[in-house]
Amino acid sequence: MAVRVAAHGEETRHQQDRPADSPPIMPTRTVSRAGYGAMIALLILSALEAYRVQRAVSGRGVELYRQYVKQDSLLFELRENVWRSSVYARDFFLSPLPDRGRTFKLQLQQLRDNSQRAMEELGRLGVPERSRREVNAKVQELWEVLEGITDSKEPMDSLAAHEFVQREIRPR
Repeated sequence: MAVRVAAHGEETRHQQDRPADSPPIMPTRTVSRAGYGAMIALLILSALEAYRVQRAVSGRGVELYRQYVKQDSLLFELRENVWRSSVYARDFFLSPLPDRGRTFKLQLQQLRDNSQRAMEELGRLGVPERSRREVNAKVQELWEVLEGITDSKEPMDSLAAHEFVQREIRPR
């Protein structure tokens, strides 16, 4: 087979050496350029797909973090309400004012409403029902104990009040 040097993309074989029905031969340089172009296109498409996947994963990570922060904030609010209720109970026992029972009930109702709102929000955030029920049962038990203070017919002296706080409020 006779081969000659191609000049400016000419065919590399003589016409008489090729069968008549064979397709025309592409120059080597053109084939190489097409191959490199295809590889670069694949690399660009792969980079774009990797970027899309990375954004999706990052977005999900940010959303999970925000949900965690919101849940933590609501749990902190519940803990703060429990802590405040113990402070209000202490103030109730120490206060000499005649309307201390009414004030204490109003304070407890406000804390109870805040706690209920926080529990509902935890439910919307997808906290498992079992966990919410356990926390809610403990908090409701505390509210019932505290509301029982003002329902008592006999006023407590300071020793009885101290024992009540140590027995009923402090462990919670």
